[in-house]
Amino acid sequence: MRHFWVLVLTCALFLPVFAADEQSGETEKTNGETPKPTPIPRDTVIATYEDLKIDAGLFASLNGDALRNLARETEEVQKEALRSTLDRTLLMCLLTNEAKEEGVHERPDIAESLRQRKIDWLFTYFQSVYTRENFNPTEEEIQEYYNRHLDEFRETERYKFRHIFFKTVDEPSAKQEKALERAKEALAKLKEGADFVKVAEEYSESEKKGTIVGPFRVDEPDPQKRINPEIQKAVLALEPGRFSDIIKTKYGYEILRLEEYVKPEPKPLQRVRSQIVRKLRGEFIEKS
Repeated sequence: MRHFWVLVLTCALFLPVFAADEQSGETEKTNGETPKPTPIPRDTVIATYEDLKIDAGLFASLNGDALRNLARETEEVQKEALRSTLDRTLLMCLLTNEAKEEGVHERPDIAESLRQRKIDWLFTYFQSVYTRENFNPTEEEIQEYYNRHLDEFRETERYKFRHIFFKTVDEPSAKQEKALERAKEALAKLKEGADFVKVAEEYSESEKKGTIVGPFRVDEPDPQKRINPEIQKAVLALEPGRFSDIIKTKYGYEILRLEEYVKPEPKPLQRVRSQIVRKLRGEFIEKS
């Protein structure tokens, strides 16, 4: 497995090519210009394990959507995600080869399923080729679609923050009073210009100790991921870089600082252009 992991690291260099829109043959535009990533031959081997080899073409074909979504993440996130994606691809290929050796693909039910998938794939491929040859939306059509579907392309409203926590829940009265005194001391230092992270490291009873937490969605649909509404309300009342007064919650006292806030505004057209092209081509197929 060692050889496999060595090659995983080089995969991060290929991400711009993997993330290209394979159906439209385009990459997304930035500042009005189309980026030109260095071409990588599809037969370039990017991972091996014993006799199994995974080339760039196979990897991109199996993971195209995931790689396109990954293109805008930080380099650190990209590397970690590529590791897990390659690991999953390797396992998939190993199990597929083992299934073939055992003749699983010759079972009547499996053979029928493969036949149906082959038909689906050929139809999808034909659709892609047909639309590329017969329909290329104009810039005006792309702009019009974008204008009519702004809500579809809005950023998710979200935020990140740091906090200094002073525990009071399940604590005796004397310790609760001490927690408030310490919170006042910490707030006084912040108002004097002390660094928030250093004050958090000195005072906070949270494991985070002043590190950034989040991002959190403002309208988080999953109850398990929702943050304390008192904290969210206080954080969203701040400007980025500003800290709050002492906030009382059912767990204790908090001093919060908003680090980043993303408004629910539409993404720039250049970021969603290839997505719109795919949607317009899909509409063209339905009308054909």
